[in-house]
Amino acid sequence: MNHKNQLTVIVLAIAVLAGAAAFCAIFPDFGTGPFSYESIRGRSIEIYGKGVYQHMPADVAIQGIAQDYVTLFLAIPLLLIALIGYRYLGFLSLLMTALTAKIIAMAWHGANVIPVIFIIPTFNIITVLSTYWMIRNVRDGARQ
Repeated sequence: MNHKNQLTVIVLAIAVLAGAAAFCAIFPDFGTGPFSYESIRGRSIEIYGKGVYQHMPADVAIQGIAQDYVTLFLAIPLLLIALIGYRYLGFLSLLMTALTAKIIAMAWHGANVIPVIFIIPTFNIITVLSTYWMIRNVRDGARQ
């Protein structure tokens, strides 16, 4: 099995498993519903009470659900687009695949992914354009 096929299998497995995990966290509606819980310190905490986040405080559960939406509707499509690009366009799409995998990992670990979505691609575009201009100038200088 060559490298492209190995990467395809791994990326598809990640996409399917991430999609299943996000889907199971967003859409199932089992549980008793929201309820209040009195903490050890006597404070009343609103518990979410539904789905896989049923034992978490409501404000924390909403953050988890938002991360699952980002995974399902942003990270997985980007990962699949990057895979298609890698299979047919080459190495630059491999960088996009790695970036998308990093975004998924950061979202699962609760990190803020917004800087990663904007800053790293901007840095990559600047690097690619600078490299292109440098190679073009070197090539033009060799002709003279």
